[in-house]
Amino acid sequence: MVGYLSIFHGEKTTVAEHLASVPGLEETQMLMEQEAGGTLAVYVYDTTKTAVWQAVLELECSGLIAGYGFGDTKSEAWENGHAYLTKRMKADV
Repeated sequence: MVGYLSIFHGEKTTVAEHLASVPGLEETQMLMEQEAGGTLAVYVYDTTKTAVWQAVLELECSGLIAGYGFGDTKSEAWENGHAYLTKRMKADV
């Protein structure tokens, strides 16, 4: 399973600090990519859904807008996470 975090206007250093403190993600392999529109994509491998949900909660509590998704592949996780972030951003309007 691949977990995906989509953080709107997140900076790599700030996001990395938050993720490093989340139980279950301390030693997890992550890949961060800057996407168009100021969105930071974080792919998380070999972890639990609970750890990804906890990471989203930590990021949201710090004032960042975050979405998440899961999939068997990187692209499937991205699709699910991007759809959630879009819905999440519309809810704040």
